[in-house]
Amino acid sequence: KSEVAPPEDTGFMFGMARISEGAGWDRLVNVMYDLEEIVLPMTEEDGPLRRVLFRAPGSWGPSGDFSSGRMIMFLKPWDERDMTTAETVGAVNGMFRDYPAARVFVSGGSTIGGRGGEAIRFVIAGDTYEELTRARDALFVAAEGYPGIATLESDYRETRPQLVVNVDTLRAADLGVSVQEIGRTLETMMGSRNAGTYVDRGEEYQVILQAEPEDRVTAEDLANVYVRARDGNLVPLSGVVTLASRAEAGELNRFNKLRAITLEGTVGEGYSLGEALTFLEDEAAGLPEVVAIGYEGQSRALRQTGGSIWLVLGFTVLLVYLVLAAQFESFISPLIIILGVPLAVSGGLLGLTVMGGTLNLYSQIGLVMLVGLAAKNGILIVEFANQLRDEGVEFAKAILEAAKRRFRPVLMTSIATVAGAMPLMLASGAGAASREAIGTVIVWGVTVSTILTLVIIPAFYFLLARQTGSPLAVTRRLKLQREGKQSLDDAVPAE
Repeated sequence: KSEVAPPEDTGFMFGMARISEGAGWDRLVNVMYDLEEIVLPMTEEDGPLRRVLFRAPGSWGPSGDFSSGRMIMFLKPWDERDMTTAETVGAVNGMFRDYPAARVFVSGGSTIGGRGGEAIRFVIAGDTYEELTRARDALFVAAEGYPGIATLESDYRETRPQLVVNVDTLRAADLGVSVQEIGRTLETMMGSRNAGTYVDRGEEYQVILQAEPEDRVTAEDLANVYVRARDGNLVPLSGVVTLASRAEAGELNRFNKLRAITLEGTVGEGYSLGEALTFLEDEAAGLPEVVAIGYEGQSRALRQTGGSIWLVLGFTVLLVYLVLAAQFESFISPLIIILGVPLAVSGGLLGLTVMGGTLNLYSQIGLVMLVGLAAKNGILIVEFANQLRDEGVEFAKAILEAAKRRFRPVLMTSIATVAGAMPLMLASGAGAASREAIGTVIVWGVTVSTILTLVIIPAFYFLLARQTGSPLAVTRRLKLQREGKQSLDDAVPAE
């Protein structure tokens, strides 16, 4: 399992509500008021929410429409509620599940990715939007049968109603009506146009030209709109234009210069973001319409950082090895010490599996810490074995004596480390998930490493250091020669 970060109690939640395309502003506002009434009971004294904010529409700008709204729900402090963020998200989604007028989903707040709470942002790219639509529908069908994906939406919805106005240019020319005049009239009457400003008693006001709301509801209202011809006569707009309705997507997005559709959704309970993305990747790999895949937001952060942990871990091991090589003035002794690192990493991963954790940002920090913690035990044994060999102790006997005499220091330092990390692993309350991830990796990694290091390190030392000499053998031989105790050649028996 892998995630960017564990599902902590972040203090707020995000939600989105979607209604039918083209339903309009009034319908959207009514829906948001209904949703507000549904969730407001959770802000009472015994509820987990402190306050809620509802926004309609969901976004502003040229691409904004009145088919979606957003919600921000602020949680009470940890000591004032009995529900975690994950439990609150499940409860709110359950309350919205039976609301028939909109599709609503809520997710825990996130500061990674820069937007809402949609953890899943999976991009499929291809040659045409028609092909991508078929691939999108296939992924929707597959996701419905996969419990790791709670909700899944698409930013490409070919359901936005469009009214196409076709100008009969020949007839307009015969009547003396220009196309520019037709477009300007449509803009003014059916939409709005800023005609300027005026000043009244020191205040400046904008002049907005627009037809009355009841006169611009249906396409038939165009019959009541007139344009002025060049000769000054009024011509019914319906006489020079024809109307056609169709449904198409409001936005045509691209990804790496390819036509693309983004799937947005939330992760199912008991699953990680990494598992959900892996499922979508496997399903997309079997679709011929998908030329490339990509990620956005939190999903991109996961894929960018999730695989880099092994590169970081590799550089950490290399750095520790070089430092030890300088200290020991040898390449064999540091290698023996570093061989104990995989034992600690395996123990940390085993702990995450047993405890139901995920390989997230915090557990990755714990894995990097394990490199130093695991090397510590190996240093105690290897260094003491070298010291015994410097004193003239036979090779095999030096190994056994080092493992025996360093057993207590290794055990004491490991117990102290595990005891110090135990409160992290057993942490509860606000923000406990991050501390729990680090603590689990350290406790399990150090425990497994300590048990196996007392056997593995001496074994590797016996196999790899047999052909090496004692690190300070020459120094000791020279010292003994100066003392006149024995000749230089007989000072140390051959290993």
